[in-house]
Amino acid sequence: MLLSGAVHMNEKDSSSSSDQIAVFQVYASLINSERETLWARHNALLLANSLIIGALAISPAALWQNKGGALAMLGAGLIISAAWVCIAVEGWSALRRHADLAGSFASDCFRNFP
Repeated sequence: MLLSGAVHMNEKDSSSSSDQIAVFQVYASLINSERETLWARHNALLLANSLIIGALAISPAALWQNKGGALAMLGAGLIISAAWVCIAVEGWSALRRHADLAGSFASDCFRNFP
């Protein structure tokens, strides 16, 4: 009787441990997805800023003759840069939260492994 209770308890621990490992794997996948998304955003915003800089560099004299156009281009670059910073900070913050949660699951479910 005592032995069957111990086996039942080990099965319960094993299923709980496998659930924790599954949750850890989901968080690891989420972290990788967020990291890839963050790099895709960086690339898109870098391209947008490069296009603005390219437009300013192609014909700086003609662009500065139209002060409104020049200021609009510079303003767009500033807005894109500000959005870039906000998105990057938010993305890295989400990545850090996911990593902390995954770390807590990892410490719980892998502590029994040598």
